Amino acid sequence: MMFNCHINVEVHSSIKSVKCVFKYVYKGHDKQVVNVDKDREQVVNEIKRFQDARYVSPPEAMWRIYGFPLSNIYPSVMSLQIYLPNKQFVTFEKDVVLTDILENERNKRSMLTAFFELNQTDIEARQHLYKDIPKFYTWNKITRKWNRQKQGKMRGRMLWDDHYKSLSEDYNLNCASAERVQDISMILQSMGRSLSDFDLPNITVDVRSYAFGCREKNAYDAIMRHVDADSPGVFFIDGPGGTGNTFLYKALLATIRSRGLIALATASSGAAANNMTGGRTAHSRFKIPINLTTNSICNIKKQSGLAKLLCQAKLIIWDEASMAKRQAVEAVTPPDGAWTEYVSEGVTSS
Repeated sequence: MMFNCHINVEVHSSIKSVKCVFKYVYKGHDKQVVNVDKDREQVVNEIKRFQDARYVSPPEAMWRIYGFPLSNIYPSVMSLQIYLPNKQFVTFEKDVVLTDILENERNKRSMLTAFFELNQTDIEARQHLYKDIPKFYTWNKITRKWNRQKQGKMRGRMLWDDHYKSLSEDYNLNCASAERVQDISMILQSMGRSLSDFDLPNITVDVRSYAFGCREKNAYDAIMRHVDADSPGVFFIDGPGGTGNTFLYKALLATIRSRGLIALATASSGAAANNMTGGRTAHSRFKIPINLTTNSICNIKKQSGLAKLLCQAKLIIWDEASMAKRQAVEAVTPPDGAWTEYVSEGVTSS
């Protein structure tokens, strides 16, 4: 009310709350699908009509203009070279003679071979594994040697013991014991590998196979049961970005629409609406006023086509698309076309 606009403010009070922020940092630039139509167009070319372009929001534009840092990684992570004998990667200019490259002794030195040489001359280096060397030594690209680190901090590999609690945090939502995160062995076994191949601890407790990777399936089945039974229901899906929310929405929309039924996809922003087939913003779909007051209502007339569409819809998905990625999914089948108050799955709505 102070600024006469909608403001989404979120405070990260703990280091454990910023996982979603880092997910958005690494997912790439914001994208928009733009539809360009010419006046009196005779032949419709769907490929030329839609342009997949990069979207730069006003906050990002301001941030880049002022030269503020966009992201930061701490501690730094070094990619260590691993290869078979005489199979190392060598970079060279395109106009260099191949025999000169092979005869150059410098090209024969790599991080791995320099590590072996370091162990021959430095007694302290012998107590460290190759993956731990970047913590104590720095790599000189010119001399191609490991030198003792004087300042800074770098990692060569993320250690299991150091990040065990953080890595198992999400899994604890479904399991009482953090040790059950170790059922990662189920994935490894499907690929013909085991925990021992990666120097990971063995499983110490029994695990429930149905608790692994079934949350999307459980949500899908619960929602579709209400749709199939023509039973009203409201479902709240809370999950960070990248956990399969959009995949779940697309599966629900595709299933219901394939039956010839109506399923509506809405979101609070245009970018989020583009992620779903036939998606529209909530303001456009429900005629929500831009300038809200305490007496604001959606401008939908009872006998309008939109009102009939909403009453006939078997499913309405509303992706809130905030940083916390809270979504509300409603399976709506109002009795006799009337909007009634009901309680389902522990959530009250009207």
